[in-house]
Amino acid sequence: MASLPTIFLFLAGFALGSVLGSFAGVLAYRLPRGEDILVKPSYCPACARKLTSRDLIPVYSWLIFKGRCRTCHTSIGIEALAFDLGMGLCGAILAAIFGLTLQAALLLLSATLFASLFVIMARRGRYPLWLPIMAVTLILAANAIDFL
Repeated sequence: MASLPTIFLFLAGFALGSVLGSFAGVLAYRLPRGEDILVKPSYCPACARKLTSRDLIPVYSWLIFKGRCRTCHTSIGIEALAFDLGMGLCGAILAAIFGLTLQAALLLLSATLFASLFVIMARRGRYPLWLPIMAVTLILAANAIDFL
């Protein structure tokens, strides 16, 4: 049986990773459309209803609402769940390896940017230049922490 600290690290890493996975989905959806990514609240693309905190809990909300908007019942798509679960797993693994450290956070952030970049490129064949630059910078920063 795993010790409590190991389970805590795993769950904390998964929670942070799934939140960042949700944000990666927002980046992948909004950046190619030229939409704001920080100030504009989350909304349903079909009915434009502003999402509440109840709608934005990674993994849980998708499962509880069966992958559909609570208002118009339009399908959200499995991609949202895949982002949340994939990045949650990435966060859990990084937390298990590095603990809850700045290095793990920077690597998780860079993985978030790369995941967004991958989806944008797969969908549209083009991407914003700042995304890979920021991701590489975060990876370098995470590796530089070992030398400090």
